[in-house]
Amino acid sequence: MTVRRALVRKPARDRLAAFSATALLATAALAGCSSDGGDGPLARGVDGEGNGQGTGQAEEQVKTVSEARLRTNLPAGRAKVTVDTLLEVSATNGTLEKVAFTTGKRSLAGKLSRDSGRWTAADRLEPGRDYRVSAVAVDGDGLKRKIERTFRTVPLTLDQQTYPSIAPLAGETVGVGMPVILTFDVPVTDRPEIEKHLSVDTAPAQPGSWHWISDNEVHWRPKSYWQPGTDVTVHADVNGVNAGNGIYGQEDRTTKFRIGDAVVMKVDVASHRMRVLNNGKLLRTIPISAGKPGFTTRSGVKVIIEKFRYKTMDAATTGISEDDPEYYNIS
Repeated sequence: MTVRRALVRKPARDRLAAFSATALLATAALAGCSSDGGDGPLARGVDGEGNGQGTGQAEEQVKTVSEARLRTNLPAGRAKVTVDTLLEVSATNGTLEKVAFTTGKRSLAGKLSRDSGRWTAADRLEPGRDYRVSAVAVDGDGLKRKIERTFRTVPLTLDQQTYPSIAPLAGETVGVGMPVILTFDVPVTDRPEIEKHLSVDTAPAQPGSWHWISDNEVHWRPKSYWQPGTDVTVHADVNGVNAGNGIYGQEDRTTKFRIGDAVVMKVDVASHRMRVLNNGKLLRTIPISAGKPGFTTRSGVKVIIEKFRYKTMDAATTGISEDDPEYYNIS
C-alpha cells in the first residue's frame, strides 16, 4: 500500500514573516561595511539626498577636489606692491604644473625649483605697472588647483630712483691699476643691500672688493694690480633694489672691458726722477717736480685714470683762492 504525504501549504502571513527575517539579515550585513565614523564607501546609485537607487554594491568614494594648495608672496587684498618684490609662487600637497606671469602683453621669465614646489620670477618689478600671475598645481591623484592674481606696483618719480653708471666703458682697454667705478645719480643710503647686487667676474679669476667713496660712488679693486690681458665683466643688477630712504635702483647695467699692458711709473722724490716700465721693462727715465716745500706731492700708490694732451692746472681746485700768493694757473 502506498502512502502519499500530503503537501501542506503555509499561510501567506507565515511566508511574509520569513521573507522579512531574510531581508533584515541582509540589511544588517550591508550595514557592517561602514566605518564607525560614518565615512564608509559610497553605494553606487545613492543620490545627493541619500536615497537608495542602485544595486547596493559598495564602491570607493570618488575624490573630486584637489588637495594641492597655492600661495604667493603678494600682500593680501588690493594693496599696491613695492618694486623690490621678487614674485614667488609655491605649492603644498602637490607640485606646480604651470606658472604664467605677465605685464601687458609681455610674458616674464621665472625659474622653477628642482622639486617643482616653488617658482621665482627672474627680475624684480617696474613702478606703476599692472601685473597678472596665474598658476596651476596638481596633487598626487592628478587633481588640479588654480590660482589667479592681478596687482599694480607703487609708482615712483625719477627722484625716487637711482641710476648706475659704470667705468671703464664697454670695450675699453685700460691699465693694471684701473678700478671699476660705479656712480649713482641719486644717493644710496642702504649700501649693503645695493652691494649684494653688484659683481665683478674676471678671467683669469682674481680676488678683490668694493669700497664706497661716497653715497654716490663705489669702487672695486683687485687685491693687487690686475694681471695684463684680464677680461672683466661688471654686473650691476640693481633694478628695483631698495637703496634706502625710499629710493630704488632704476636699471640693471652690464659692461665688459679688458686689461692691457702693465704700464707702471715709479717716482723717486729725492732725485726728482721717474722710471717708466712696460710689463717690467724700463722704457725711459724722466725728470719730474714733486712740489716745493709745504706743497710736496704725497707718497703712495696713485692710479692715473685720465689722460689729456693739454690740461690747465688751477690752484683753485685745491682750495687756494686767486688772491693768495700761492695761487697759480698754468695752461
